[in-house]
Amino acid sequence: MPHVDILYQQLQKRIIDTITVNSAISSFKSAVESVRNTVDDISEEPSSTKRRRQETPASRRVAAKEVCDVISVQAEERLSFTGHLMASNLFSSGNFMSFNRNFPEESLFQACQAYPFVDSSKLRTELEIM
Repeated sequence: MPHVDILYQQLQKRIIDTITVNSAISSFKSAVESVRNTVDDISEEPSSTKRRRQETPASRRVAAKEVCDVISVQAEERLSFTGHLMASNLFSSGNFMSFNRNFPEESLFQACQAYPFVDSSKLRTELEIM
Protein backbone atom coordinates (compact mmCIF):
# COMPACT_ATOMS: atom_id res chain seq x y z
CA MET A 1 0.00 0.00 0.00
CA PRO A 2 1.82 3.15 -1.15
CA HIS A 3 -0.36 5.30 1.10
CA VAL A 4 1.62 4.19 4.16
CA ASP A 5 4.88 5.27 2.52
CA ILE A 6 3.39 8.65 1.64
CA LEU A 7 2.17 9.16 5.21
CA TYR A 8 5.58 8.17 6.55
CA GLN A 9 7.34 10.68 4.33
CA GLN A 10 4.94 13.45 5.34
CA LEU A 11 5.41 12.78 9.05
CA GLN A 12 9.20 12.55 8.93
CA LYS A 13 9.77 16.20 8.10
CA ARG A 14 12.14 18.03 10.42
CA ILE A 15 9.74 20.90 11.07
CA ILE A 16 6.12 19.85 11.36
CA ASP A 17 3.06 21.20 13.11
CA THR A 18 -0.23 19.76 14.25
CA ILE A 19 -2.12 21.11 11.23
CA THR A 20 0.18 19.25 8.85
CA VAL A 21 -0.10 16.05 10.89
CA ASN A 22 -3.89 16.24 11.01
CA SER A 23 -4.02 16.92 7.28
CA ALA A 24 -1.74 13.97 6.52
CA ILE A 25 -3.78 11.64 8.74
CA SER A 26 -7.01 12.84 7.15
CA SER A 27 -5.76 12.23 3.62
CA PHE A 28 -4.41 8.82 4.66
CA LYS A 29 -7.75 7.84 6.17
CA SER A 30 -9.61 8.94 3.04
CA ALA A 31 -7.17 6.93 0.88
CA VAL A 32 -7.73 3.83 3.02
CA GLU A 33 -11.49 4.44 2.83
CA SER A 34 -11.31 4.61 -0.98
CA VAL A 35 -9.38 1.33 -1.01
CA ARG A 36 -12.04 -0.16 1.25
CA ASN A 37 -14.80 1.02 -1.08
CA THR A 38 -13.12 -0.51 -4.14
CA VAL A 39 -12.90 -3.96 -2.54
CA ASP A 40 -16.34 -4.85 -3.90
CA ASP A 41 -15.30 -3.92 -7.43
CA ILE A 42 -12.34 -6.32 -7.53
CA SER A 43 -13.10 -9.52 -9.35
CA GLU A 44 -11.93 -12.73 -7.76
CA GLU A 45 -9.77 -15.05 -9.81
CA PRO A 46 -9.99 -18.73 -9.00
CA SER A 47 -6.83 -19.98 -7.34
CA SER A 48 -5.20 -23.34 -7.74
CA THR A 49 -4.24 -24.09 -4.17
CA LYS A 50 -6.40 -26.20 -1.93
CA ARG A 51 -6.37 -23.63 0.86
CA ARG A 52 -7.55 -20.87 -1.44
CA ARG A 53 -10.49 -22.93 -2.66
CA GLN A 54 -11.90 -23.09 0.83
CA GLU A 55 -12.02 -19.30 1.05
CA THR A 56 -14.97 -17.71 -0.65
CA PRO A 57 -14.68 -14.38 -2.46
CA ALA A 58 -17.20 -12.93 -0.01
CA SER A 59 -15.08 -13.88 3.00
CA ARG A 60 -12.03 -12.33 1.35
CA ARG A 61 -13.91 -9.09 0.78
CA VAL A 62 -15.08 -9.00 4.38
CA ALA A 63 -11.52 -9.64 5.59
CA ALA A 64 -10.14 -6.89 3.31
CA LYS A 65 -12.72 -4.42 4.65
CA GLU A 66 -11.85 -5.36 8.23
CA VAL A 67 -8.15 -4.80 7.53
CA CYS A 68 -8.89 -1.36 6.09
CA ASP A 69 -11.00 -0.52 9.14
CA VAL A 70 -8.25 -1.62 11.53
CA ILE A 71 -5.64 0.42 9.64
CA SER A 72 -7.83 3.50 9.75
CA VAL A 73 -8.62 3.19 13.47
CA GLN A 74 -5.01 2.45 14.43
CA ALA A 75 -3.70 5.40 12.43
CA GLU A 76 -6.14 7.69 14.22
CA GLU A 77 -5.31 6.32 17.68
CA ARG A 78 -1.54 6.21 17.28
CA LEU A 79 -1.19 9.61 15.67
CA SER A 80 -3.80 11.57 17.61
CA PHE A 81 -1.36 12.94 20.21
CA THR A 82 0.43 15.75 18.38
CA GLY A 83 0.90 18.26 21.18
CA HIS A 84 4.48 17.15 21.72
CA LEU A 85 5.33 18.46 18.25
CA MET A 86 4.82 22.02 19.39
CA ALA A 87 7.01 21.39 22.41
CA SER A 88 9.77 20.06 20.17
CA ASN A 89 9.59 23.24 18.08
CA LEU A 90 10.14 25.26 21.25
CA PHE A 91 13.35 23.36 22.03
CA SER A 92 14.86 23.51 18.57
CA SER A 93 18.15 25.37 19.01
CA GLY A 94 17.73 27.19 15.69
CA ASN A 95 14.72 29.04 17.06
CA PHE A 96 16.31 30.39 20.25
CA MET A 97 17.65 33.55 18.65
CA SER A 98 14.22 34.68 17.51
CA PHE A 99 12.47 34.15 20.87
CA ASN A 100 13.42 37.60 22.22
CA ARG A 101 11.90 39.34 19.19
CA ASN A 102 9.02 37.06 18.32
CA PHE A 103 8.07 34.44 20.88
CA PRO A 104 5.77 31.62 19.61
CA GLU A 105 2.90 32.02 22.05
CA GLU A 106 0.74 29.45 20.29
CA SER A 107 3.48 26.80 20.46
CA LEU A 108 3.95 27.50 24.17
CA PHE A 109 0.20 27.26 24.79
CA GLN A 110 -0.12 23.94 22.93
CA ALA A 111 2.97 22.53 24.63
CA CYS A 112 1.51 23.41 28.03
CA GLN A 113 -1.79 21.84 27.01
CA ALA A 114 0.05 18.62 26.11
CA TYR A 115 2.16 18.71 29.27
CA PRO A 116 0.03 20.32 32.01
CA PHE A 117 2.73 19.93 34.66
CA VAL A 118 4.90 22.55 32.87
CA ASP A 119 4.87 26.09 34.28
CA SER A 120 4.40 28.24 31.18
CA SER A 121 5.86 31.46 32.61
CA LYS A 122 9.05 29.74 33.78
CA LEU A 123 9.43 27.91 30.45
CA ARG A 124 8.97 31.12 28.51
CA THR A 125 11.55 32.96 30.61
CA GLU A 126 14.09 30.16 30.27
CA LEU A 127 13.60 29.95 26.50
CA GLU A 128 13.99 33.71 26.10
CA ILE A 129 17.22 33.63 28.13
CA MET A 130 18.64 30.86 25.98
